[in-house]
Amino acid sequence: MEQKTIVLCIAAAAVLLVLISLAWSRLSAWLAARELRHAYQARPLFSAHERAAYRTLKAMTDELGLVLFVKVRLLDLAEPRPHHRKYQLYLNKVSAKHVDFVVCSAKSEPRLVIELDDFTHDTPSRQARDEFVDTVLESCGYEMRQPNGGSSHCTFRKPGCTPITIPMHEPIKKVYVMMVKEVVESEVSNREDD
Repeated sequence: MEQKTIVLCIAAAAVLLVLISLAWSRLSAWLAARELRHAYQARPLFSAHERAAYRTLKAMTDELGLVLFVKVRLLDLAEPRPHHRKYQLYLNKVSAKHVDFVVCSAKSEPRLVIELDDFTHDTPSRQARDEFVDTVLESCGYEMRQPNGGSSHCTFRKPGCTPITIPMHEPIKKVYVMMVKEVVESEVSNREDD
């Protein structure tokens, strides 16, 4: 009888430990979810300058039968070579970065990468990030230039085209819209020649 009682006590203790473990696990998950609900806040998708550029670019790309993508991950444009010895490091570096706009053909083939440049690009860390993004894109055949720090302009270039510099004020003047339109239209005619 005493041995049976000991076995039952051990079994009850084991069941109790399992129940305590399950309760602790659920409590930990509930606390983590509660903390997570208070860790984030909503933010706008665009800055005022990005919104103005989006409206202008969207109207042009729609008119020309092109597709405009916003906030495109760098990983969606460039990926590390599969067997590179630092594959994971380079994958991590591109997966958390994005460019402002990508103009694509109707078949969603990237044609033009646009990165706006404003005062947020003046910090040393942001300039290092911009240099990294430029290097990655150039290694994949894109040409992308940004002015040196302190400029209030954004510059973007398509291979074989002259740079277009757009002053950063809203609304964007028609002369600059026409310049961008010419670059995009040249891309359409180049696409049709392919």
